[in-house]
Amino acid sequence: MAGKKCPKCQRMTFLKTKGLNRKCSQCGYGMRVPPNKGKGGPGSKCINCGKLRVFNNVCNNCGAIYG
Repeated sequence: MAGKKCPKCQRMTFLKTKGLNRKCSQCGYGMRVPPNKGKGGPGSKCINCGKLRVFNNVCNNCGAIYG
């Protein structure tokens, strides 16, 4: 089963895990989405919501935290 493209290793192995989290099954890169929403603004494209709102490894749209 293929997932979304991992921001670190660029493979289609970025899968949803328990809750609202994502983790790469190849390199172990992970992301967590807290239950509260963030605020908007321009930036890099978020793997979770697809909007261009990632600054300092945090999406200002959906609150996803990369790391």
